[in-house]
Amino acid sequence: MKSWCLLLVLTLIQSVGLGQNTLTLISHDREINLNNYLYAYVDTSSALTVEEVMALPAKSFKPIPKTGLRTNVTKDVIWVKLTVSNPHNTRADVIIDFIDPSLEHIELFKFTESGLLKYATGTGLNPRDKSVFTNRNSFLIDFPRRQTTQIYFKVTSLNYMTISARLLDDGHALEENMEERTFLGMFYGAILILMVFNLLLAAITRMRLFFIYGLYILSIAIFTGAADGFTPFYLHFLIVWTDGYQDMLTAAFSNILGLLFMLEFLEVRTWSKSLFKIVTVFAALVGVSILGLFFTIPSYGFPLLNLYGIVGLVLMITGGVLGTVRKIPQGVYYLLAYILFGVFIVVFILNLLRVIEYTFLVQYSIHLGYISSIIILSYGLGVRIYKLYKSDLLREQEKQHLIEQQRKELEVKVEERTRDILIKETNLRAILENTDSAIWLIDEQYQLIDYNNVFSRLCNEVYGTSPARNQLVLDITPLSAEKKRWKERYNEALQGKGGIFIDQNKISGQVHHFEIYTFPIDSGGQITGVSVFARDITIRVNALDQLKSQNKALQKVNKELDSFVYSASHDLKAPLASIAGLISLVRREEDLQSRQEYYDMVERSISRLDQFISDIIDYSRNARLDKEAEPVKFEETIREVFNDLAYMTDTRDIEKNISVTQNVIFKTDPTRLKVIFRNLISNAIKYGCSHEGNNRIDVSCDVSARKAMIKIQDYGPGISEVHRRKIFDMFYRADENGTGTGLGLYIVKETVEKLGGKIKLETEEGEGSTFIVEIPNAT
Repeated sequence: MKSWCLLLVLTLIQSVGLGQNTLTLISHDREINLNNYLYAYVDTSSALTVEEVMALPAKSFKPIPKTGLRTNVTKDVIWVKLTVSNPHNTRADVIIDFIDPSLEHIELFKFTESGLLKYATGTGLNPRDKSVFTNRNSFLIDFPRRQTTQIYFKVTSLNYMTISARLLDDGHALEENMEERTFLGMFYGAILILMVFNLLLAAITRMRLFFIYGLYILSIAIFTGAADGFTPFYLHFLIVWTDGYQDMLTAAFSNILGLLFMLEFLEVRTWSKSLFKIVTVFAALVGVSILGLFFTIPSYGFPLLNLYGIVGLVLMITGGVLGTVRKIPQGVYYLLAYILFGVFIVVFILNLLRVIEYTFLVQYSIHLGYISSIIILSYGLGVRIYKLYKSDLLREQEKQHLIEQQRKELEVKVEERTRDILIKETNLRAILENTDSAIWLIDEQYQLIDYNNVFSRLCNEVYGTSPARNQLVLDITPLSAEKKRWKERYNEALQGKGGIFIDQNKISGQVHHFEIYTFPIDSGGQITGVSVFARDITIRVNALDQLKSQNKALQKVNKELDSFVYSASHDLKAPLASIAGLISLVRREEDLQSRQEYYDMVERSISRLDQFISDIIDYSRNARLDKEAEPVKFEETIREVFNDLAYMTDTRDIEKNISVTQNVIFKTDPTRLKVIFRNLISNAIKYGCSHEGNNRIDVSCDVSARKAMIKIQDYGPGISEVHRRKIFDMFYRADENGTGTGLGLYIVKETVEKLGGKIKLETEEGEGSTFIVEIPNAT
């Protein structure tokens, strides 16, 4: 133990048993370069086990160069052997540190008396699984006293490899690690602060330049962190996500962002579209090709990135040169920054190409180049920000001056507009108050903005309420149904749809009609309220109703007149022509029996003509005479009608069933009532009892204080479906061979309606017909 007191020194002793150099721990020293004691074997099959490697002849292992064994990208396994002798009586605890922190996997195999011990480190491991919890690839090894120990290292990596190691006592390693962490902590702390500062500037100024620069700083920090071991230590998830190729992706990403930063920093688009296009195409090529190789053959990406790095640097320096020549602001800063940065990049690439050794300058070349360039670029950005500030300040001063000037002009215009508005408001108020329409305006919350006196008066007359400004307009009416109806109208208008409505309201016991218009109030494309106009159109509605009624009556009269003229001329001429013909026959006929037949025929024609004249008289009286309400007795009226119709053929053989229930005084027009009974009963006799069958007529009346229900039923052939709809039309005959005039049922319907009643027919072919009449009591 007590490794800080061990003395370490390099002693060249040829091991007789091994035939290779053995490191003997015999003197004081804090650090030993192990390259002279390391022997390497390249396993191209990548399949040998440690036991198989141990069995290889000693000559299979070759000494590595003093500067370390450097390889290109390879999938081979490098086996490294180290022999250490501890001649002391105490155990030696030491740190074996591999200089290259980007090695992906390093496994250490140590054989002891108790068996094989295995340790591991590398960027491919989670930091907690490493042999030593540090950002470097290190092992803490103890060598037993007075023994020679042989250890083997198995090294694999997807990137370029530099196998170079050193041996330190653990105290010196801890001290060195603390110094390195302090230095790099300050470096990355400054980088992160600068990155956050640029991203904040991007958020404040909305300039892509600062956003790209912030990401560029982040990508370089991740890339350089790989060389320091911090990226795999603190961002190990990137190693997992990229399967160990994070260096390739971050290098490509930083290259692309550097080119984009140049385009923004130098504003290349404004002075060289060709350079802008070249740089843009190259950046896209880098991204597409590296991304494609990452998903296909990622090992090819590292050598390609070397070429891209050189081309990218040339483009950056070219942009800086052209910007400086064209006197582009900040061009000289960019050129100086990337010339200096380019020097360190070249140093780093030369190391990758194995032209120069891996030294402190190489290890921190990107750090030094980045810090140098970032100082110059930050100064250039500061100058640019200062110029922008001065430009913005000047513009702000000019803007303030212009605002002040506009403010004064606006005050004058406001005064003029205020006077105009007052005049217009006075005129508008005069118009509102001198119209006969109710006008009111509401806002989006249904509050009254303004209204005129007509609206106030109507609210008082209709609802008994008085409106007030800023009052909820829905509170004016106490009726919930009307509130709901008005709310729907307002909502429709607030959605941009005007409406036209007709309402009826009672004022002083009389119904008034109002024509209502709702209009959205559009303020700059936004609906802010509703304007409503309501006008009393009662006189117009009543006049229109009267006109419609008169027009309807006139149409009916014209129609009836046309039908009457046609039918009257036919029904008057036919009997007269028949009579004239029969008289002519009588004059020539000498036979008394034949003459008697002709006289009978003349008599029937005269009866038909008499019936037609009676129907016309009934129709004329019903149309002209006013109603006369007198008490009537239905049973007496029915029997009088049957007596009047006694002259009709075979009335003696008709079975008459009369059923009247009347215990109240019923008033109606007796003449019109008799016309109704006579026509319906005569029809029942002519059409219901004139055929073979049941010669029965049922007449029933159910009289109450409110109305009389009359039913007249026959049991004749009934009326077919084709005639039912027209049976009440003027001059319509269901039987063209019948003796009727076609006016009877029409007169009945008109007479019933004149009395304010209703009539309907119930009939089925072969089952008779029933006419049902309902007449109101005129008491």
